Amino acid sequence: MKITSAIIMYTVLTMTALGMLSCKKKVIEAKPSILGIWKGKFGLGTNVTPNSEVIFEIKDDGTLTVYNGADIATSTIKGTGRYDTLNGGLDFSGKYVYAGNPVNYVVEMTTTTAYTDLKGKWTFNGTAGGKIELKKQ
Repeated sequence: MKITSAIIMYTVLTMTALGMLSCKKKVIEAKPSILGIWKGKFGLGTNVTPNSEVIFEIKDDGTLTVYNGADIATSTIKGTGRYDTLNGGLDFSGKYVYAGNPVNYVVEMTTTTAYTDLKGKWTFNGTAGGKIELKKQ
């Protein structure tokens, strides 16, 4: 009886172990989105090639943080605001202000379904600002 019980127990444990090892884990790929860190440049003037560095941090709670400069850690100028997306998330519209500065900034940009680039324009207090081009980090 002890041998039979031991064989049954060994068989059950072996089958359980094999079943666990043979299960394929389903890999869930992250869907590309507008969320994350975007680095690039903006220009002042409608025909000016973007030449000033800027970073956008787009969060899932609808907040937008804009850092002037090439690095978040060393940026001394930071703007905060909100954003909306349209057209299935491909069109981006954000509004932000910098602390101690009464100027209202607006950006309107478009991306592709791969979410690798954002391109568009920015304005301040309803006045023409210039072009802006960002790349997803």
